[in-house]
Amino acid sequence: MLAYSITTTPSINGQRQQSARPPVSPNAETALKLLNTAISNGSPPEIRHRLIQWGQALFPDSNIMTLTHLSQRCKDTSLDGQLQAIEQALYSEQKETAFTPVDLAGIVSRLHKGHKNRRSSAKDHTLPPLYKN
Repeated sequence: MLAYSITTTPSINGQRQQSARPPVSPNAETALKLLNTAISNGSPPEIRHRLIQWGQALFPDSNIMTLTHLSQRCKDTSLDGQLQAIEQALYSEQKETAFTPVDLAGIVSRLHKGHKNRRSSAKDHTLPPLYKN
């Protein structure tokens, strides 16, 4: 059995508050805008964080927690190369990496539009409401 712990910190008025990362964006469009802002800033840690948020918003049925999960879900070789370059920029001691923010922005935009078109062309399988108001 797994056990999870939640860290809490006391607040000024004596109540406890939960410390956590910012919530995942429920809207893929918002997540894409935040990702593009991070790409334009060029900070690999922020880009990594925003890529994961974008993947979680775009694929809510998947459990995307890392860049590897995102790569496996998207199945795009050009994205794979950029994700590996981001990881190299984050964890390698080398200053030169193959990471190019402009290429990443184009790849993400293409995947986002492709997913959006695929979702809109899929049939709507939702049930009608039980009761009409």
